[in-house]
Amino acid sequence: MLLQYDRTGFPLLCLPECGLKTHLLPVTKIQMESFLSEPNAFGDTWYEQVLELNPRIAAHRLNAHNRENLFVTGIQADEALAFAAWMGGGFDLPTVQEWQQIHQGLQDADLYLPSLKDQLSDSLDEPARTLLLKLLDQLRPSSWLELSLMTQGVVEWVRMEKTSPAVWNGLGAPRSEFYPNAFNPPWETIRPLAHAHRIRYFGFRLVQRG
Repeated sequence: MLLQYDRTGFPLLCLPECGLKTHLLPVTKIQMESFLSEPNAFGDTWYEQVLELNPRIAAHRLNAHNRENLFVTGIQADEALAFAAWMGGGFDLPTVQEWQQIHQGLQDADLYLPSLKDQLSDSLDEPARTLLLKLLDQLRPSSWLELSLMTQGVVEWVRMEKTSPAVWNGLGAPRSEFYPNAFNPPWETIRPLAHAHRIRYFGFRLVQRG
């Protein structure tokens, strides 16, 4: 599996069979904070509201019980799109079909853990290196799908196909310790309630098309 890196230094997986690159993990607070340092970003008050739902944790304090604190959750789809626009280069939220294609592609891809740890140690800068290596030690993944946390991570924003204006749902199944659920990824989409402004277990990952 070929790895590339986004402008924040976090890894992207290249999936030529899908015509996509995808973030290896849901977008982290570390990545979001790079965006928030820009003059025209959402600002401190916005971020404080987000952190009230899911507090921040430093990468070196990551353990098996708090890993969801790494990721940006409680964010709306249009806010995730603003981050995607800042990321540049055709980044976007995935459609339902794209998310499902990625899930299938990663499920079928074997992962050789020692080689990946060496690659990440050599190619990643801090704090992404610490975060990824700690995740590898805790998860001991046997496939890229397990490492990606498309399940046992957060629910991720996805765009329904062929709708105008866009209709947003979620895919993914959090750990029951983070949010008790009966979701069945990758096929069961989760429609957020219309009145719910910020949902603690909704996060996102980006794709890059072409």
